[in-house]
Amino acid sequence: MVALPGVTTVPEVTESLLTNISTICNMLWGRAQRDRLTVPESERTAAESMACLLRWAETIAFIGDMGAWMGRVTEEVMVDRAEHAAKNICAWLGDEPGWEIIEALACDY
Repeated sequence: MVALPGVTTVPEVTESLLTNISTICNMLWGRAQRDRLTVPESERTAAESMACLLRWAETIAFIGDMGAWMGRVTEEVMVDRAEHAAKNICAWLGDEPGWEIIEALACDY
């Protein structure tokens, strides 16, 4: 990947949610660093977005281990948390088709 002045490069999407979210976080932080002297609160806003994205992604990625790190949690609660986390990621990305897919899957469950 070559970065040219004035051209933003976007890395390839992977099969790993955590890797993709990590890449997005790196891009957010890079933009915040670039804008920190001209855009008020750019670093704080980026850090807040990164925290949310990572929390949501980890909720989804570690759903099978949720009982171990959150105490006794029913399967229904785990699925509900994963659904909300997935919807939050879709909303943050502006992915309306993804949101609709999650909604349809939730209705089937």
